[in-house]
Amino acid sequence: MGTQGLGTQGLSGRGVFGGRGGDRSRLRRLDLIVASVAIVPIVAGCSSSSIPWFGPTNPPQTAAVPPPPNTAADPNPLRPFFATVPNVTELLYYVDTEGASNYNALQASFSHSSQRGLTATLNYTLAHGMDNAGQADGGFGTVPALASTQDYGNSNFDVRQRAAAMLFYQMPLGGDSRGVRGVLTKGWQINFAGVWSTGLPFTVLNATDVSNTNPGASGADRPNQIARFTVSNPTVGRSFNTEAFVAQAPGTLGSERRNQLYGPHSRRVDASLFKTFPLAKEANLQFRVEVFNLTNTPNFAAPAAILGGAHFGQLTQMTAGYTPREMQLAVRFEF
Repeated sequence: MGTQGLGTQGLSGRGVFGGRGGDRSRLRRLDLIVASVAIVPIVAGCSSSSIPWFGPTNPPQTAAVPPPPNTAADPNPLRPFFATVPNVTELLYYVDTEGASNYNALQASFSHSSQRGLTATLNYTLAHGMDNAGQADGGFGTVPALASTQDYGNSNFDVRQRAAAMLFYQMPLGGDSRGVRGVLTKGWQINFAGVWSTGLPFTVLNATDVSNTNPGASGADRPNQIARFTVSNPTVGRSFNTEAFVAQAPGTLGSERRNQLYGPHSRRVDASLFKTFPLAKEANLQFRVEVFNLTNTPNFAAPAAILGGAHFGQLTQMTAGYTPREMQLAVRFEF
């Protein structure tokens, strides 16, 4: 990795990291510092290939390439090793080294150092991750031999945009006031912290195994997509166009790609108010009023995505770790 200095007002660095197994990471950074304000844009990227993935396969596992239409009542002839090991009817784990992933991002950071009592930071990321190395979700591994191409899509962790901000402000109250008035008017601080991000991807799945690659399984294969799945005004009762998906012809694979749909955005604002009372020497007593999820905004998880299932297309669950508005009072002793 090499860097080039641009004096005290800026720093530009560029590096390439290489590793075995086809892994390459890229990082480009430019720092711009003006007075007490710093702006740092970063372009990052990572590409990996020949990634081994390990996943359980639900019995019975059929042929590597099912002949369309795969409607055989007896799946035994479709098992690739049935002729040589007919008594093996279940594969507990499948190992493949054709996994690949790509991640690219623009990361920007804005910071305002403490000046006149104000400190602020803002971080923003625009990113896209894709892979074919998922787990047993999104219809992944319906046909293991085709997973490297058939299941290539948006990564499970593909958050396209995320912004986080913090603001701390020591209010200039009290001035030269002394005595009781000075104690009451000085030492006030207000703080805000907020985060916003786009939702995580998900996949619509068939309620039953239509492709017949995993007879008896539920939510194991993807249906056909016949129209746009986005709606102009998504609601809790209809977060995407449910009419865009239909079951494919029996014994065939659906046309829907893995992880093409995205759940709702997530956002939250926290706020707090501090009052500090100076004590002897360097000791302080601080009273705090803290409010979490100030706006009491609900953050929904991905909608129900089983084709033909109950509440299909509806938002029925909150994200993990979600809490409604909470308020707490605290006392902190600093020394």
